Amino acid sequence: MKRILATLLCFLLLLGCKKQEVKVEDISIEQKKQMVNIILFFSDQQGKYLVPEEKKVAFDTSLERTILKELIKGSNKGYKNTIPKGTKIISLTKKDDTLIVNLSKEFIKNHPGGADNERMTVFSIVNSLTEIPGIRKVKIEVEGKTYNTLKGNIAINAPLARNRNLFNRDKKSPPNEILKRQMTLEKQGRWLDAYLLMSDDENNTYRKYYDDYVKEMEETKSLGFLQVDFVVGGYTLDPSKKKARVKVNFYEIDTSGKKVLGKDLFFTCVNIDGAWMVDWLTAQ
Repeated sequence: MKRILATLLCFLLLLGCKKQEVKVEDISIEQKKQMVNIILFFSDQQGKYLVPEEKKVAFDTSLERTILKELIKGSNKGYKNTIPKGTKIISLTKKDDTLIVNLSKEFIKNHPGGADNERMTVFSIVNSLTEIPGIRKVKIEVEGKTYNTLKGNIAINAPLARNRNLFNRDKKSPPNEILKRQMTLEKQGRWLDAYLLMSDDENNTYRKYYDDYVKEMEETKSLGFLQVDFVVGGYTLDPSKKKARVKVNFYEIDTSGKKVLGKDLFFTCVNIDGAWMVDWLTAQ
Protein backbone atom coordinates (compact mmCIF):
# COMPACT_ATOMS: atom_id res chain seq x y z
CA MET A 1 0.00 0.00 0.00
CA LYS A 2 1.22 3.48 -0.75
CA ARG A 3 1.41 6.59 1.37
CA ILE A 4 1.70 9.13 -1.46
CA LEU A 5 2.70 12.38 0.21
CA ALA A 6 2.48 14.86 -2.63
CA THR A 7 -0.87 13.95 -4.14
CA LEU A 8 -4.04 13.65 -2.17
CA LEU A 9 -4.80 10.04 -1.26
CA CYS A 10 -3.13 7.29 0.80
CA PHE A 11 -3.92 3.62 0.74
CA LEU A 12 -3.14 2.14 4.14
CA LEU A 13 -2.28 -1.30 5.38
CA LEU A 14 -4.34 -2.63 8.28
CA LEU A 15 -2.22 -4.58 10.72
CA GLY A 16 -3.54 -6.96 13.33
CA CYS A 17 -2.05 -9.20 15.99
CA LYS A 18 -2.64 -12.92 16.58
CA LYS A 19 -4.67 -13.97 19.56
CA GLN A 20 -2.76 -17.08 20.54
CA GLU A 21 0.71 -17.85 21.84
CA VAL A 22 3.05 -18.45 18.91
CA LYS A 23 6.73 -18.66 18.23
CA VAL A 24 7.89 -15.75 16.10
CA GLU A 25 10.60 -17.72 14.32
CA ASP A 26 8.67 -19.43 11.51
CA ILE A 27 9.86 -17.48 8.45
CA SER A 28 10.81 -18.67 4.97
CA ILE A 29 14.41 -18.78 3.70
CA GLU A 30 13.66 -16.02 1.17
CA GLN A 31 12.52 -13.72 3.96
CA LYS A 32 15.59 -14.51 6.03
CA LYS A 33 17.87 -13.32 3.22
CA GLN A 34 16.27 -9.92 2.83
CA MET A 35 17.68 -6.69 4.23
CA VAL A 36 15.51 -4.70 6.60
CA ASN A 37 15.59 -1.18 7.98
CA ILE A 38 15.29 -1.19 11.76
CA ILE A 39 15.25 1.37 14.58
CA LEU A 40 17.17 0.71 17.78
CA PHE A 41 17.08 2.79 20.95
CA PHE A 42 20.30 3.21 22.90
CA SER A 43 21.14 5.39 25.88
CA ASP A 44 22.56 8.87 25.49
CA GLN A 45 25.88 9.40 27.27
CA GLN A 46 24.15 11.00 30.27
CA GLY A 47 21.78 8.07 30.72
CA LYS A 48 18.80 10.42 30.59
CA TYR A 49 17.15 9.71 27.23
CA LEU A 50 16.88 6.91 24.72
CA VAL A 51 18.23 7.96 21.33
CA PRO A 52 17.32 6.35 18.00
CA GLU A 53 19.73 4.72 15.57
CA GLU A 54 18.77 3.18 12.25
CA LYS A 55 20.49 0.18 10.74
CA LYS A 56 19.97 -1.72 7.52
CA VAL A 57 20.76 -5.34 8.32
CA ALA A 58 20.14 -8.88 7.15
CA PHE A 59 16.82 -10.26 8.34
CA ASP A 60 17.42 -12.96 10.98
CA THR A 61 14.50 -15.37 11.46
CA SER A 62 12.05 -12.71 12.68
CA LEU A 63 11.87 -8.95 12.89
CA GLU A 64 11.85 -9.22 16.69
CA ARG A 65 15.02 -11.34 16.74
CA THR A 66 16.71 -9.07 14.20
CA ILE A 67 16.06 -6.00 16.34
CA LEU A 68 17.13 -7.63 19.60
CA LYS A 69 20.25 -9.16 18.04
CA GLU A 70 21.38 -5.77 16.72
CA LEU A 71 20.57 -4.11 20.04
CA ILE A 72 22.87 -6.61 21.75
CA LYS A 73 25.62 -5.86 19.19
CA GLY A 74 25.46 -2.20 20.17
CA SER A 75 25.56 1.20 18.55
CA ASN A 76 27.49 2.09 15.41
CA LYS A 77 27.28 5.80 16.21
CA GLY A 78 28.87 6.02 19.60
CA TYR A 79 25.72 5.88 21.68
CA LYS A 80 25.92 4.14 25.03
CA ASN A 81 25.22 0.42 24.72
CA THR A 82 22.57 -0.90 27.08
CA ILE A 83 22.73 -4.70 26.94
CA PRO A 84 25.39 -6.45 29.07
CA LYS A 85 28.18 -8.24 27.19
CA GLY A 86 27.64 -11.94 26.68
CA THR A 87 23.83 -11.71 26.70
CA LYS A 88 22.27 -14.23 24.33
CA ILE A 89 18.73 -14.69 23.04
CA ILE A 90 17.27 -17.98 24.21
CA SER A 91 13.78 -17.59 22.77
CA LEU A 92 11.15 -15.12 21.65
CA THR A 93 7.48 -15.93 22.06
CA LYS A 94 4.43 -13.81 21.30
CA LYS A 95 1.26 -14.13 23.38
CA ASP A 96 -1.54 -11.87 22.18
CA ASP A 97 0.03 -8.39 22.09
CA THR A 98 2.90 -9.26 24.47
CA LEU A 99 6.36 -10.40 23.38
CA ILE A 100 8.13 -12.67 25.87
CA VAL A 101 11.91 -12.17 25.60
CA ASN A 102 13.94 -14.96 27.21
CA LEU A 103 17.60 -14.00 27.69
CA SER A 104 20.67 -15.80 29.03
CA LYS A 105 21.99 -15.38 32.59
CA GLU A 106 24.61 -12.85 31.45
CA PHE A 107 21.82 -10.29 31.16
CA ILE A 108 21.74 -10.06 34.95
CA LYS A 109 25.18 -11.40 35.84
CA ASN A 110 27.12 -8.87 33.74
CA HIS A 111 24.91 -5.86 34.38
CA PRO A 112 26.60 -3.02 36.35
CA GLY A 113 23.41 -2.15 38.22
CA GLY A 114 22.13 1.25 39.27
CA ALA A 115 18.65 2.62 38.65
CA ASP A 116 19.57 4.73 35.60
CA ASN A 117 21.55 1.91 33.95
CA GLU A 118 18.78 -0.59 34.62
CA ARG A 119 16.12 1.76 33.25
CA MET A 120 18.07 2.32 30.03
CA THR A 121 18.68 -1.41 29.61
CA VAL A 122 15.08 -2.46 30.16
CA PHE A 123 13.46 0.24 28.07
CA SER A 124 15.96 0.11 25.24
CA ILE A 125 14.58 -3.41 24.77
CA VAL A 126 10.94 -2.53 25.40
CA ASN A 127 10.89 0.63 23.28
CA SER A 128 12.82 -0.94 20.40
CA LEU A 129 10.45 -3.91 20.23
CA THR A 130 7.19 -2.00 20.76
CA GLU A 131 8.14 0.02 17.69
CA ILE A 132 6.72 -3.02 15.88
CA PRO A 133 2.95 -2.60 15.34
CA GLY A 134 1.01 -5.25 17.23
CA ILE A 135 3.49 -5.50 20.11
CA ARG A 136 2.18 -3.43 23.01
CA LYS A 137 4.18 -4.92 25.86
CA VAL A 138 7.40 -6.84 26.44
CA LYS A 139 7.99 -9.37 29.23
CA ILE A 140 11.67 -9.99 30.02
CA GLU A 141 12.68 -13.38 31.41
CA VAL A 142 16.12 -14.79 32.20
CA GLU A 143 16.81 -18.47 31.57
CA GLY A 144 13.04 -18.97 31.43
CA LYS A 145 12.49 -17.47 34.90
CA THR A 146 10.74 -14.31 36.04
CA TYR A 147 12.79 -11.96 38.24
CA ASN A 148 11.33 -9.15 40.34
CA THR A 149 13.95 -6.63 39.22
CA LEU A 150 16.89 -6.51 36.86
CA LYS A 151 19.39 -5.84 39.63
CA GLY A 152 17.48 -4.39 42.54
CA ASN A 153 15.91 -1.30 40.99
CA ILE A 154 13.77 -1.61 37.85
CA ALA A 155 10.92 -4.12 37.95
CA ILE A 156 10.81 -6.80 35.24
CA ASN A 157 8.29 -9.16 36.85
CA ALA A 158 5.41 -8.14 34.58
CA PRO A 159 4.93 -7.11 30.93
CA LEU A 160 6.18 -3.57 30.33
CA ALA A 161 4.63 -0.98 28.03
CA ARG A 162 6.43 1.64 25.96
CA ASN A 163 8.05 4.37 28.07
CA ARG A 164 7.71 7.60 26.09
CA ASN A 165 9.13 9.69 28.93
CA LEU A 166 12.55 8.47 27.84
CA PHE A 167 12.15 10.08 24.40
CA ASN A 168 13.28 13.70 24.18
CA ARG A 169 10.30 14.84 22.11
CA ASP A 170 9.30 18.35 21.12
CA LYS A 171 6.37 19.25 23.38
CA LYS A 172 6.27 22.95 22.51
CA SER A 173 5.56 23.07 18.77
CA PRO A 174 1.91 23.17 17.60
CA PRO A 175 0.52 20.47 15.29
CA ASN A 176 0.86 22.44 12.03
CA GLU A 177 4.57 23.05 12.70
CA ILE A 178 5.11 19.34 13.42
CA LEU A 179 3.31 18.37 10.20
CA LYS A 180 5.30 20.88 8.15
CA ARG A 181 8.55 19.57 9.67
CA GLN A 182 7.60 15.96 8.99
CA MET A 183 6.58 16.63 5.36
CA THR A 184 9.75 18.66 4.76
CA LEU A 185 11.90 15.85 6.13
CA GLU A 186 10.18 13.42 3.77
CA LYS A 187 10.79 15.78 0.87
CA GLN A 188 14.49 15.81 1.84
CA GLY A 189 14.61 12.01 2.04
CA ARG A 190 15.42 12.03 5.77
CA TRP A 191 13.34 8.97 6.54
CA LEU A 192 14.34 8.33 10.16
CA ASP A 193 13.71 11.90 11.31
CA ALA A 194 10.40 11.99 9.43
CA TYR A 195 9.27 8.61 10.77
CA LEU A 196 9.97 9.62 14.36
CA LEU A 197 7.39 12.40 13.99
CA MET A 198 4.72 9.86 13.04
CA SER A 199 2.32 8.61 15.70
CA ASP A 200 3.44 5.62 17.77
CA ASP A 201 -0.02 5.12 19.26
CA GLU A 202 -0.29 1.38 19.86
CA ASN A 203 -4.03 1.56 19.22
CA ASN A 204 -3.58 2.86 15.67
CA THR A 205 -3.97 -0.17 13.42
CA TYR A 206 -2.74 1.79 10.38
CA ARG A 207 0.69 2.24 11.90
CA LYS A 208 3.64 0.80 9.96
CA TYR A 209 7.04 -0.43 11.02
CA TYR A 210 10.04 1.60 9.86
CA ASP A 211 11.09 -0.86 7.14
CA ASP A 212 7.69 -0.71 5.44
CA TYR A 213 7.69 3.07 5.72
CA VAL A 214 11.18 3.42 4.18
CA LYS A 215 10.37 1.14 1.26
CA GLU A 216 7.14 3.01 0.53
CA MET A 217 8.83 6.40 0.72
CA GLU A 218 11.70 5.31 -1.52
CA GLU A 219 9.18 4.18 -4.12
CA THR A 220 7.21 7.40 -3.68
CA LYS A 221 10.39 9.42 -4.23
CA SER A 222 11.32 7.41 -7.32
CA LEU A 223 7.91 8.25 -8.82
CA GLY A 224 8.61 11.96 -8.37
CA PHE A 225 5.77 12.71 -5.96
CA LEU A 226 8.02 14.20 -3.28
CA GLN A 227 9.12 16.98 -5.64
CA VAL A 228 5.78 18.77 -5.36
CA ASP A 229 5.82 21.88 -3.15
CA PHE A 230 3.22 22.46 -0.47
CA VAL A 231 1.95 24.97 2.07
CA VAL A 232 0.88 23.96 5.57
CA GLY A 233 -1.79 26.26 6.96
CA GLY A 234 -3.67 26.54 10.23
CA TYR A 235 -5.38 23.91 12.35
CA THR A 236 -8.45 23.25 14.45
CA LEU A 237 -8.66 21.07 17.53
CA ASP A 238 -11.37 18.54 18.30
CA PRO A 239 -13.24 18.82 21.66
CA SER A 240 -10.70 16.57 23.41
CA LYS A 241 -7.83 18.82 22.23
CA LYS A 242 -5.90 15.62 21.54
CA LYS A 243 -6.49 15.65 17.79
CA ALA A 244 -5.85 18.44 15.30
CA ARG A 245 -7.05 18.93 11.72
CA VAL A 246 -4.32 20.70 9.76
CA LYS A 247 -4.86 22.35 6.37
CA VAL A 248 -2.41 21.53 3.56
CA ASN A 249 -2.34 22.74 -0.04
CA PHE A 250 -0.12 21.29 -2.77
CA TYR A 251 0.96 23.41 -5.70
CA GLU A 252 -0.45 22.50 -9.12
CA ILE A 253 0.06 23.74 -12.68
CA ASP A 254 -3.11 25.23 -14.16
CA THR A 255 -4.13 25.17 -17.82
CA SER A 256 -2.12 28.33 -18.55
CA GLY A 257 1.03 26.76 -17.13
CA LYS A 258 0.94 28.89 -13.99
CA LYS A 259 1.85 27.43 -10.60
CA VAL A 260 -1.14 27.71 -8.25
CA LEU A 261 -2.27 26.27 -4.94
CA GLY A 262 -4.51 23.23 -5.21
CA LYS A 263 -7.59 22.47 -3.17
CA ASP A 264 -7.62 22.28 0.60
CA LEU A 265 -6.62 18.97 2.14
CA PHE A 266 -6.74 18.20 5.83
CA PHE A 267 -4.21 16.05 7.62
CA THR A 268 -4.54 14.78 11.19
CA CYS A 269 -2.10 15.19 14.04
CA VAL A 270 -2.55 13.54 17.43
CA ASN A 271 -1.22 14.50 20.83
CA ILE A 272 0.65 11.69 22.54
CA ASP A 273 1.88 12.33 26.07
CA GLY A 274 2.13 16.07 25.42
CA ALA A 275 3.81 15.92 22.00
CA TRP A 276 2.03 16.45 18.67
CA MET A 277 2.69 13.73 16.11
CA VAL A 278 1.46 13.09 12.57
CA ASP A 279 -1.30 10.52 12.39
CA TRP A 280 -1.01 7.55 10.06
CA LEU A 281 -4.40 8.51 8.67
CA THR A 282 -3.10 11.30 6.49
CA ALA A 283 -5.37 13.17 4.03
CA GLN A 284 -8.85 13.34 5.58
